[in-house]
Amino acid sequence: MELENIRRRKQELLVEIQRLREELSEAMSEVEGLEANEGSKTLQRNRKMAMGRKKFNMDPKKGIQFLVENELLQNTPEEIARFLYKGEGLNKTAIGD
Repeated sequence: MELENIRRRKQELLVEIQRLREELSEAMSEVEGLEANEGSKTLQRNRKMAMGRKKFNMDPKKGIQFLVENELLQNTPEEIARFLYKGEGLNKTAIGD
């Protein structure tokens, strides 16, 4: 009788272990999907930022407007000044305008 209980409990535990493995596998897949999604969001943000810089170099007002509308830059004097000061990829003549 005791041996039967041990075998039954062992089988229950094996089933539980298998269920936990499947659950863990699903969770890992979700995490990998989220990481990939975050990477694409960063890439998309970087592309929009590059487009904003190009627009800025052609027409500074339109460039700033594009960056603000796409929430890449806050429409405050401090944020705009920081953007201009960093000047990454910006035409110095356009900054003067």
